[in-house]
Amino acid sequence: MFPNADRIYTVGCKSVYRDDLEIVTADSIYGPGSLHPGMSESDADSTTRERIADALRADPHSASELSATVGVSRSAVYRHLDHVARSVESEGDERFLVAPPECRACGFDGFDDPLNDPSRCPECRSERIAEPRFVIEDGA
Repeated sequence: MFPNADRIYTVGCKSVYRDDLEIVTADSIYGPGSLHPGMSESDADSTTRERIADALRADPHSASELSATVGVSRSAVYRHLDHVARSVESEGDERFLVAPPECRACGFDGFDDPLNDPSRCPECRSERIAEPRFVIEDGA
């Protein structure tokens, strides 16, 4: 694809080819001022945390599903979920619920932090862990 592939670097979300210093950004791919693919105009006006909360009010989601829906990485989703949970709890009229991760090999679901993505089961050491699922429900 590139004649000298050893001179291509990824810097954040920009790929740079060193000979001509061509910078590839979302604007150069989708056009100036364009939205992330799948994002509507109303989504562009809301914050990432608001979009996550709206998605969780509609249906339960895993971090991977939220990542695809909102357009941020899984690790960023986990950071945002902590803040969404605190906001929901402080408002008082809704509850932030978490179905904890579960080991697919032995069924263990007693992980310490439900807002975390464990890499392996502490009981059987299996790496077959189902992601936690999150939902926001009415508190009444």
